[in-house]
Amino acid sequence: MPTGADVIRSGRKYLGVPYVSGTPDPCTREKMDCDCFTKRTFNDLGIKLGWWTNQKNYGRSISLSNRRVGDLLFFSEDGSGRLTHVGIQSYNGKILHASSYYKKVCESDLKYMRGLYAARRLV
Repeated sequence: MPTGADVIRSGRKYLGVPYVSGTPDPCTREKMDCDCFTKRTFNDLGIKLGWWTNQKNYGRSISLSNRRVGDLLFFSEDGSGRLTHVGIQSYNGKILHASSYYKKVCESDLKYMRGLYAARRLV
């Protein structure tokens, strides 16, 4: 079973991949949105995920205060409860994600992101 460290190592392979709005079909290594990024990261470890709207059904729900490295993080950036973004908890208060702001897959400070809504543990 992969560890949280394995998840981050897998996701970091995609650092710098250009962001594209809307899930590309097929999900390629040349451009990604947040959905494609999380799907590829976990699929590379043998954990088959569907598209992000279904990812909220994988693993188990955990409280936001108990999240750890490798957990999926879901955002409702407008506060409505409608999920708008997904990423992976990284080290030292960071998130690994395909960012529309930075226009690429990156690791950024979680404290600057709005609307952290839910977390799920797969590993």
